[in-house]
Amino acid sequence: MEQFISHIFTPTIIVGALTYLGKKVIDNWFQAKVNNYKSSIKSIADKEIMLYKAELDKTSLRFNVKTSGVYEKQALVFTELYGMFADLEHDADVAINQGIPWDDKYQQFKSTHIKLLTYWRRNRILLPYNIDVLIQALQRDTFWLVEHYGSGESRLRQGDGDGHKEQKQKTEILKESIPQIKSRLIDEFRNTIGVSD
Repeated sequence: MEQFISHIFTPTIIVGALTYLGKKVIDNWFQAKVNNYKSSIKSIADKEIMLYKAELDKTSLRFNVKTSGVYEKQALVFTELYGMFADLEHDADVAINQGIPWDDKYQQFKSTHIKLLTYWRRNRILLPYNIDVLIQALQRDTFWLVEHYGSGESRLRQGDGDGHKEQKQKTEILKESIPQIKSRLIDEFRNTIGVSD
């Protein structure tokens, strides 16, 4: 019986071992094929990504070259407008506080206003919408800022103190938008040149 058991178990063990080894060989062969396929796909994907990245870099470079001039022009417009608004604010103050209606100080204010209006109209395409809207609102009313104030001064001289006071209040409210525009121009200039917080 012992011989019979050893006779049966020996072929079973050999067949089992051969089956196990055969399975391992087949598994290794499939795993090698999978790994080969994965590395082939990865290589193709890496090449495609490299080509796509190179194309993006070219497009980005072209865009930067095209727009760098725009940013430079925009920064110039911000600085010019800032200076013009500083002049307008000053000339409006002088015309209102030191001048008499329609004298040379008023004419200076009028000249500064027209210069600013002309520059803004020619360059407003380079301005952000929020600044353009503020300037547009101010430009609609700025000329009348001093014009009506001058009328108020005339009324004061004619004894109409209430009319003068009302015009002065309107003028002061309108003048408050100039520092707001200047502040936004500073912020946009700093963002454009990359030095904002």
